[in-house]
Amino acid sequence: MRHFFPFFLSISFFLNLAYSNEKKTLFEGFGARIVSIVDDMTDKKSGVIFLDFGPIYMAIYGHNDFIIWANKENLNFAFDVTHLIRIGKNNPLSLSALTKRNCLKPANSIEANSIIKALAKGDEIKLRYYNWPQNNQIDIKLQNLNLGFIYYKAEKYFGWKDLGVSKKLSAPKLHIYTSPDPDDEGYAVVKVVGNSELSLKKNFDKFGGGATIDVGILSGFGLHEGEWICNNVELSGDKYLTICDSTGDIIFKELLPSAYSDVNTGEPWPEGETAAKMAWEAAPLGSIEIEGSYGKKVLLYGFRELWKWGIENADFPSLE
Repeated sequence: MRHFFPFFLSISFFLNLAYSNEKKTLFEGFGARIVSIVDDMTDKKSGVIFLDFGPIYMAIYGHNDFIIWANKENLNFAFDVTHLIRIGKNNPLSLSALTKRNCLKPANSIEANSIIKALAKGDEIKLRYYNWPQNNQIDIKLQNLNLGFIYYKAEKYFGWKDLGVSKKLSAPKLHIYTSPDPDDEGYAVVKVVGNSELSLKKNFDKFGGGATIDVGILSGFGLHEGEWICNNVELSGDKYLTICDSTGDIIFKELLPSAYSDVNTGEPWPEGETAAKMAWEAAPLGSIEIEGSYGKKVLLYGFRELWKWGIENADFPSLE
C-alpha cells in the first residue's frame, strides 16, 4: 500500500527509527496510517498512528503520547515562543518545541490524552504554531472524523488503552461543487468528506452529460448517454483498474482502454458495469486503484453515497 506522506518524511521516519529493522503498514486511509515497528536490538513491538493535517502531521504512540511533526521542508517550529493547542472553548494548552527534532510535544501525558481523546471523538482542535526564523504565527484546525475507528484498530494491534469513544465509521458525507458559469451548465464535482481522493465528476451538458467515478486525479469509470465508459486511457495498453475487498483480496482487475475516440465523452468500456457492482459490494473498506502516472490506492468509503448521487443527478443505474 502506497504511503501518502511526502518523500522527505519517509527519510525522517527512517532516521528516527534507524535501529528498527521491521516496519509494516497495517492500515492506510482517512488521512491516516497505522505502522507497526519491531526493534532490531530488543525485539520490542510498538506502533504508531500517523495523521496527515497538511502542513503538519501528528504521530500518536498510544492513548497519552503524541508528537506533532513538520510536513513541509520549509517549516521549522520556533524554539523561543509558546505554541498552543485548544479543545473547543477550553483554555489553550502549551506545546514545547524540541529543536533538535523539529517537532512539538505536549507538556504531559494527561494533556496528551485529552487531545487524543478529543480528536478520536471527531472534535475540532485548534493549533497555533510559529515558523522560525520569522516566527510567523500560523493557525490551523485539526479534525479526523474517523480517528475513533482508526484508533480502535491500533488498540487491537498494539494493546493500547481504550479511549472510551465510538469505534464506528462516521456516516459518509458529500461535498458538492457546481459551477455558477452558464457555459459550464451540468458540470459538478462531488467529493467524499474525509476521503476526498474518491469523487464523482459530472460532465458538461454541452457534451451530453454523463459522469465518472474518479480516483485521485485520474478519471475512472461511469456512464455517458447510457453507455459504460472509462475516461482514463493508457496508450501502453498494460495498465489496470483494480478493486480489492476489505481483506485486500482482488475482486476485479481489468485493463484500461488503450485508444482515444472522444476525450469529451470517454471511451467505451463495458467492464465498467462489473467494476461498479464490485465497488458497491466492497464499500466502504475495500479499495480501488487506477494504474498509471499519479495512480494511488483509495478506500471505497463514500462510494455508495457518490453512486446514489449519480442515480439522482446523472442517470446512473441502481446497483442494489
